[in-house]
Amino acid sequence: MIFIVGFCGVFGNLEHSIEDMSQKLFFNGGEKSDKYRDENLEMELVLFSKSDEVQPVENKDGYLWWVWGDIYGYEHKGEYIKKERDDISDSKYLFVLYDEYGDEIFRKLNGEFAGVKYDREDKKLSLITDRLSTHPIFFTKTETGNLIFSTNIQSIPLYPEVETSFDKNYLSHFFTFERVLGTKTVLEDVEQVHPGSILSYDLKSGKINNSIYWSPKYEPKDNSYSRIVEEFTELFRDVIRERINEDLTYGLYLSGGSDSRLLLATINDVFPDYGFSIAPE
Repeated sequence: MIFIVGFCGVFGNLEHSIEDMSQKLFFNGGEKSDKYRDENLEMELVLFSKSDEVQPVENKDGYLWWVWGDIYGYEHKGEYIKKERDDISDSKYLFVLYDEYGDEIFRKLNGEFAGVKYDREDKKLSLITDRLSTHPIFFTKTETGNLIFSTNIQSIPLYPEVETSFDKNYLSHFFTFERVLGTKTVLEDVEQVHPGSILSYDLKSGKINNSIYWSPKYEPKDNSYSRIVEEFTELFRDVIRERINEDLTYGLYLSGGSDSRLLLATINDVFPDYGFSIAPE
């Protein structure tokens, strides 16, 4: 099993190392990292545990892929197809689907992930988020035309070319809401990749293109309260089935409040032989 902390990188003119950036992704010293560097891209993926898998992986078109997170399945002709194979990594699973569907696959995916696709031949780099940007990616473009990106916003100012300061307008948002609404951040000229999008940087033209492949739609339904409860219950059970591996042992280190008890009750309902119980205080 692979547990990724995050990734960071520089795409463009590699005059400086990303070592200071990547060190910000290490938390307890027990992590390891997979490093990649060529004439245009330097990238580092930081992981909690040792794994037989080494990223990036390469698909048939020569694209290199990095994936942080989990992919559970995808939609095909109106039918949901669950990822069944535990022996294939999420990065390999993604590029297999990409070979068949191209960029259209991201609109079909069910998962919580952030991805990077690198086209070495055309010198293009793409940063990909899931529908809700559960694994956010932050980026900035320097005056020299370099794209600096990281899953930890605090690491971006550590790259020598990045000169930034706090944006007072968005800093007030953060103090009010404990977050900045939208894709702006508290740092000037540092943004977050839009949820449900593919942000591509063409090194030859120096242009950034952001393609939003999914956005929520307001589609009210005239259903009874009981019907909505039934649909939510079945959906929540399906989610638990996808995320629980009966061959593993889990512990719920949560508050013991309503969220924790909902998870506990649903796991015991879906997997009655699993044997979860609430530990005494």
